[in-house]
Amino acid sequence: MVSDEKDGWVPARILKESGDSANVQLQNGSKKTVKRSAKEPLWPLNHSSLSRVEDDLVMVDAINQGLMVHNLRERYRRDLIYTWVGANHSVLVSINPFKMLPIYSPATIEEYAKPSAYRLDPPHTFAIANSAFMKLTQENVSQAILISGESGAGKTEATKQCFNFLAEVAGSQNAVEQRILHANPVLESFGNAKTLRNNNSSRFGRWTEVHFDPKGQVCGARIENYLLEKQRVVAQAKGERNFHIFYQLCTSEIAAHLELGAPEHFRYLRESGCVSVPGINDQKDFVEVEEAFTKLGFGFEEKCWCYETCAAVLHLGNISFSANGEGSQITLALNRPDMAYSAADALASAMYDSMFDWLVGRVNFAVQIFVKNHFEQLCINYTNEKLQQHFNKHTFQEEETVYSNEQIRFEHIHFIDNQPVVDLIEKKPYGLMPLLDEEVKIPKGSDGGWLSKCKTHNAQHPCLRPAGSNPNRFVVVHYAGEVPYEIGGFVTTNKDDLFRDLYDLVSGAQSDVTRSLFPPKDNNPRRLTTLGFKFRKALLDLMELVDTCEPWYIRCIKPNDQKDFSRVQLGNTMVLYRAEEHRVLELLRNLCLERVLPVAQRMARIRIGRTFRRCMANARAICAQALHTCAGDAAGLDAAIARAEQATANVRAVFAWEPPEMRRCRDLRFALQERLELESLLQSLVAQDPTSCYAQLRAAVLRCNKIRDIPGTHQQMALENQARAHLMQAAAAKLDPIATEALAILEKKLMEDVSNDAAEVEYVSTDIEEIRKVLSLPEEEFVRRQR
Repeated sequence: MVSDEKDGWVPARILKESGDSANVQLQNGSKKTVKRSAKEPLWPLNHSSLSRVEDDLVMVDAINQGLMVHNLRERYRRDLIYTWVGANHSVLVSINPFKMLPIYSPATIEEYAKPSAYRLDPPHTFAIANSAFMKLTQENVSQAILISGESGAGKTEATKQCFNFLAEVAGSQNAVEQRILHANPVLESFGNAKTLRNNNSSRFGRWTEVHFDPKGQVCGARIENYLLEKQRVVAQAKGERNFHIFYQLCTSEIAAHLELGAPEHFRYLRESGCVSVPGINDQKDFVEVEEAFTKLGFGFEEKCWCYETCAAVLHLGNISFSANGEGSQITLALNRPDMAYSAADALASAMYDSMFDWLVGRVNFAVQIFVKNHFEQLCINYTNEKLQQHFNKHTFQEEETVYSNEQIRFEHIHFIDNQPVVDLIEKKPYGLMPLLDEEVKIPKGSDGGWLSKCKTHNAQHPCLRPAGSNPNRFVVVHYAGEVPYEIGGFVTTNKDDLFRDLYDLVSGAQSDVTRSLFPPKDNNPRRLTTLGFKFRKALLDLMELVDTCEPWYIRCIKPNDQKDFSRVQLGNTMVLYRAEEHRVLELLRNLCLERVLPVAQRMARIRIGRTFRRCMANARAICAQALHTCAGDAAGLDAAIARAEQATANVRAVFAWEPPEMRRCRDLRFALQERLELESLLQSLVAQDPTSCYAQLRAAVLRCNKIRDIPGTHQQMALENQARAHLMQAAAAKLDPIATEALAILEKKLMEDVSNDAAEVEYVSTDIEEIRKVLSLPEEEFVRRQR
């Protein structure tokens, strides 16, 4: 396997090696020269490995990135979007298909809810959900399904699928599981937005606890909220949109009541240059939100308050400020227009953020790498680091602990430990977050001052690097790769402090709900609770909760940036499971088993192999002799097949394989039986007028065509040829008039039908050939002829 700019890794054949370089030929025939290095190891490859597609990544013939990507790519091309990682089936790779697949029906749920004892379930989100549910109900141990991946990788859909499965198999009498499903339209409307990478990107992450009663039925749920990308309310990147709810309200029937117009009329919606998205029907989606609100039990006043708050945010963004104001006796202070706009934006963001908190509780925001990464993205990637640390702990560290406790000798597994980058972000006193908290509390704290302190105290840290010559950027080496950040707004965002007069304004609102969102504040700056501190505390609480559960993992992958199901670009993704270490764990398990039962395993394998070889050789000899001596004897072939099946009966349960001679015997036996049945039928048909029995004659000849590669007797072959001649005669009488009429009126459907009928019976005439020529014309030329 060699590297490729388009596909990541592709198979190649080495033509010539010279030192550390090699000339190779790719599958498409092109040639290139590659230099062997750590990034280009030239992994050896057996050609048979390319055709063997495994549903478990650690079971491919050789564990390397090239073959794993090939395995994922081939499964994706076959619409097999799920792949296991490891024999215990607790880690699932999910690749976004960007299209609907028929694999989520109630019948499929039933299949995974009641798995067969004689086969392993294919990889699926339903399999993960069912395993977690069975562990929960059978062992009474809390379970956690952790779904991660970049934006557009399919995390939201994977979450829905898990909820749908649990709702189906653990439904309750009070239908609380349905309310969990109804929460999705509301959360997506208020918390999702169109981004450059995903038309329905969750701008928040979600930790949803589903509670079960002793009977295994859903009895309640709780959603926690940590962080919302509230800056999106007032500013979006070019080509992106604000939260869906704003556009839904602008196109809804209540827009006039809220004094809303088209989205282009509002500064918060038009400046990104994108107000509509192909495939998104805002008006229809709002109807679903209304229905979901109703099914969730929201009252009329509660819904109106949410909508009115959103409308207030949009109107607030349309306020204009002028530097020519004369002031008045009630003016306390005059701001410059730019400061006034900033104050209005801060108020709009705070109002929406608080409303969202009220709507869904606390939310856990997911990881994503943006072109420009600011404070929110550092929090998101920090979350991902903690999840990866949890994954490492359960996959590698606890496994080694088991080996140590059992006094099993093993070699330490070298995996990427992300503890250094976690310490860089969270460890006191000089981590990025603690230093940012301190910068907020000092007078005239600034982004530049904070970055300078970070560089001074972490100058030798391997996970903090400068970003070239730009003094306002820095790079953090995350476990998934280097991520550049821009410092603009770090201190302000972390302060999360609304101007005092604006805060007092909203805290005095007439609405009881609005006042409750802005309680009295402590004026002491040293007691200021920063957004980063609140986020870290909530994240630590979440990880403590996850540590009490048995984990299951779904790793979502986005196959391309064009959201196109027909393009496979797995080689270019930034997500690749580090399976070398996992493979070592699987091998260590096998070694331990071999130490316990080495002799039994060896003898069993030898016995099975010898038995299989002996049985197959016996079956091949029986069938080969039958093919030679009983070619026209149905009874003789039946006896030979029965003897061969009896000879392989002991091994067919282990190896579902038949020798080629046995398959040829079955084909020949089928042909003999067909000819016996067809002989009297054909004799009757050829004695009749072919035009009067066209349908029966056609069906009989089609049956003959399926076995014409297997010769029969001279009389049988002559009879079949006579039947084909009669069919041609009948086809001419039946199809030629239709073909003539179709050419005269140029009716495309009629032409296609007569062409297909002729092809089925292998009939050709001048008119049929002309029809096929006309049908092959470009559409414009065909329409021109019709005129």
